[in-house]
Amino acid sequence: DGTYRIRLRDRYGDTRGDPRLTYRLSVRPPKPDFKLVVFDAFPSADGKVPATSGAVSLRKGGSYELAVYAYRRDGHSDAIQLTAENLPAGISCRPSVIGPGQTSAKLVLTAGDDAAEQLSPITVVGQSGPADAPMKRAAQVASLIHDAINGLPRTARLTESLIVGVMKDEQPFSILVDAMQSEFSQDQQLLVPVRIVKRGGFDGKVDLSFYGLPAEVDAPNVAIEPGKDSVVARIYFKEKAPPSTNTVLVQGTSAVPYRRNPWQADRAKAKVTEAEAIVSEKQTLVATTDASLKDAQQRVAALTEQVKTIAAELATYATQQQKFRDDFARAVTEQQASIEALAKVQGQLAGIKTMAGSSGDEINLAIQAVQAASAAADEAAKKLDALNASAAELAKQVTATKELEVAKTKEKEDSEAEVVIKSKQVETYQAELAVAQKAVETATQAKTAADEALKKAEEASKPNNVNVRLISEPLVIKIHASPAKLTADFPNAGAVKRGTSVPVKVTVARKNGFAANLKLTLVVPEGTTGLSAEPADVAADQTEGTLTVTAAADAAAGDIANVVIRATGDFNGRMASTDVPVAVKITE
Repeated sequence: DGTYRIRLRDRYGDTRGDPRLTYRLSVRPPKPDFKLVVFDAFPSADGKVPATSGAVSLRKGGSYELAVYAYRRDGHSDAIQLTAENLPAGISCRPSVIGPGQTSAKLVLTAGDDAAEQLSPITVVGQSGPADAPMKRAAQVASLIHDAINGLPRTARLTESLIVGVMKDEQPFSILVDAMQSEFSQDQQLLVPVRIVKRGGFDGKVDLSFYGLPAEVDAPNVAIEPGKDSVVARIYFKEKAPPSTNTVLVQGTSAVPYRRNPWQADRAKAKVTEAEAIVSEKQTLVATTDASLKDAQQRVAALTEQVKTIAAELATYATQQQKFRDDFARAVTEQQASIEALAKVQGQLAGIKTMAGSSGDEINLAIQAVQAASAAADEAAKKLDALNASAAELAKQVTATKELEVAKTKEKEDSEAEVVIKSKQVETYQAELAVAQKAVETATQAKTAADEALKKAEEASKPNNVNVRLISEPLVIKIHASPAKLTADFPNAGAVKRGTSVPVKVTVARKNGFAANLKLTLVVPEGTTGLSAEPADVAADQTEGTLTVTAAADAAAGDIANVVIRATGDFNGRMASTDVPVAVKITE
């Protein structure tokens, strides 16, 4: 409360004046709060090119880092826990932290190997304050409007949503770091097992480094060589490392054989296969049509010959019928003539007999004439009887011949009609054959074009080595003040013979108000055998302790890296540790 005098002067008031220039003054008690802005900027592999901005695109098995900025107000300085909400199936996000007093941190999205191709909006959320009354704020989304042009600064703007997409292709390798204990002290070592998952035949060297560590921290770069899939990286928080909360990433770079749009070649191959199938189909159609054409032509020729044969048969049947009729008429005429001749000679014989003056010779001649005429009549009668006997058979033959004539005539008409139909089929098949041959020609041209497109697509998608930068999920590491400073006096410069023990004197210089007991232990890298030491206590009123280091009789000779002597004690309710690195070599 109080009385205030405020003077506000616009230094540019002489050159501008506008009623829209409004000034507002707010006087109120401070209310700590914060706002978040997430920026989907992705750095280049070599760091020489400015970060890109746009859609958050994940490859299967890949990761994408998001920079989250905190705009604190009215003295807000608490840690801000970062999470991602509304994540679709197949995408995960390990929580991250913007440490006390810090203004930014990384949040990493990771797509599973089986993640489906998709586009989905997500929300980045920050939470801060006490557990019983937390402040929860959704992050706004910033994006670049354009890249840098002629040295001019890039322009950014806020967008409505953050869209995450999963692409069709796989990430060539993924960097895996397991979540672990997150609180460490100054003068303490952390060994981080790093694994990579390789895909698509990748087996190149991957150079690894840490990103996001504060000053006064040793973290030598390491590499995973071809044929290997893991390495142990070392972080050492030195004595002057600032107490802080840090979001740390493991980043890996490598030259990867990259194929640009490999599905273009796949699509081209599919078109070639389709064109080949069309060519084969059309060629089969041509062959089938050609065979049908030849069959129809042969059928037409056969039917034409059959019609000619039927016509000849009908002519033969007609000649036979006419002969039957002529023979029958002739036989009837002959019989009639015989009867008339017999009657004539019989009349002559009767006349001779009645004549008184007829001689015996005349009578004999007349009798002989009658006998001859009678014999001729008998012969004619027999012949007529024979013809009469065969009349029924002749009638049957005539009837059968007429029926055959009708059938053959019908067959001829049918054959002639079939010839017409087959001739039309021939014309149709010839047209279809021409169309099919044209289709084969078109399909062949399409296949040639598809082959050329495939060649170009394969050339365009030929693998080229490009430098890629990939990241792990984050590690949230909190650095505390150290409870003590250790000094180790390792005899023989750290050499220990197999089957022997060496006493190592450890001096403890407590600091930062620490005054409790400490327990000394020997910490060797995971998987190391043959070197051990029983724990030793350093009482609160003592400044020295002795750790007896023993090399087993079957221990492998050689240097053992990353060995430390660790002192652990209760420091303000937290079990705090501090280390001193020691060089150890097992000798024969």
